Amino acid sequence: MRAERWPGAAREARSGLALVDAISGVPPARTPSAADLAASRPIVLLETALGRGDVTAARAIAQTLLRAGHPLGPVYASALALERGDDEEAWRLAAQSPAPLGTYPLGSELERTLDARARGARAMVRDRNGALVGTLGADGSVEVAAGLDPRLVEQPLGEVKWTGAERGGVRLTLDLGLSHVAAAALGDSRGTVVLLEPRTGAVLAAVSDERTARSERAAAFRQRREPASIAKVLTAAAAYRAGIDADAEIGGMRCRGVERFGGQPLWCSWPAGPLAGLDHALAVSCNTSFATLGARVGRERLLDEFRRWGFDAAPDALFGAAGHIHPVPRNARQLADFSIGLTHSDITPLHAALLATVVADGGTMPEPRLVFGSCGPLGLSDVPEPLVAPRPVLDRETVAPLLKAMSAVAVYGTGSGLAPAALPVAMKTGTAAEHRMGYHVNYIGLAPPEDPVVAFCVRVTHRPTSRAVSRAAREVTMALFAGLADRRGSLERAARRQRAQAQ
Repeated sequence: MRAERWPGAAREARSGLALVDAISGVPPARTPSAADLAASRPIVLLETALGRGDVTAARAIAQTLLRAGHPLGPVYASALALERGDDEEAWRLAAQSPAPLGTYPLGSELERTLDARARGARAMVRDRNGALVGTLGADGSVEVAAGLDPRLVEQPLGEVKWTGAERGGVRLTLDLGLSHVAAAALGDSRGTVVLLEPRTGAVLAAVSDERTARSERAAAFRQRREPASIAKVLTAAAAYRAGIDADAEIGGMRCRGVERFGGQPLWCSWPAGPLAGLDHALAVSCNTSFATLGARVGRERLLDEFRRWGFDAAPDALFGAAGHIHPVPRNARQLADFSIGLTHSDITPLHAALLATVVADGGTMPEPRLVFGSCGPLGLSDVPEPLVAPRPVLDRETVAPLLKAMSAVAVYGTGSGLAPAALPVAMKTGTAAEHRMGYHVNYIGLAPPEDPVVAFCVRVTHRPTSRAVSRAAREVTMALFAGLADRRGSLERAARRQRAQAQ
């Protein structure tokens, strides 16, 4: 995170003797001359220290700049005083700046933070890259930063437990850049996009369109709809757990477009003919094959599988966003519907994205989190919160065929043509209709399949027909994937940092 914010950290710093001593914590033998400073590129060296989180070294370098009369000395020294909680010293040093603070990038942020602290802000709230999200007041309320679209952050902010703000700053897991991508992808469609870091459960974005944001508080965490066909991933997992080879079992089936369960017809979108196995059935989203598989698994084992994936979890789990099973299926037709995600269960967008993390992270589901940890007011130093142990769901042997089948969905199935070449995905689509709410879709998945750095849920709602909701969902998802592809590098760097923290 700091390295993203301090680009100098990525460049090699040529350091003069006095500043090498300073970064080592040794008092310099003499004040460096202007020539020394010019040769040493001190700001690059200082930003290198900040980029690696060495605030002690950065403070020593800033003091060296201050003593040498470097124009940026007061700005950096003030910033580091503020970071350690000494507001009075920060004001005193800032007043020594020979130019207005706003002249310098760090100076602008310093000025804004000092003013907020003077107005009584308890803590500055920043995204994972250091961008200002807002200020936390003494009463626990958050004022969203000026110029920031509240829609990008209001849902997650409502779920944050504001602990650890005593250091003057809180760093969220949110990525404002990705939140902008999600909002732009939604465009005029009604719906919600959730993006997660698969291995840690970090919520990177949770954004809804304006109408949904106005009418349904925290839709990403509270809006409940039928899972639809994304539940077929769980049905396949239940089969493997029961000792049934889902791939071989489905490979002996034929999709005729309709089958009877409990004497009632269950329809597919079209008759797909002989099925080649799990990949083929998931790719074309054949209802009858998964309903048949669910019947083989049996009600109790299928209920147990859903609960392993978080359904009916304790009220405080998953930010209270866990899906529900209701009512419990009682007969053959109800079990068929349950097997394909209809009628007997609901899910929130956050929980739907978490289903994808199970496949992305080798079989475990992380507890979602919104707070990376506490930080100083300027976000120059962090104290990360420890990760909660993830929920074990699947063994790795079961994950492999599920990931392969979800990749088939994106390559030649219902999700084909959505992902750009720069960002392969594995996914599952699902479409359903509910009384008086029209059609909705849940698209879930992960990218890239070989080493996932993001898991997602795209939900589009309130469309009059299946064709209309699918068309809208494809437009939203395609735009989302394009935006994620543009940021693949930063996602991969962030994932590496998350892994290092987890270890």
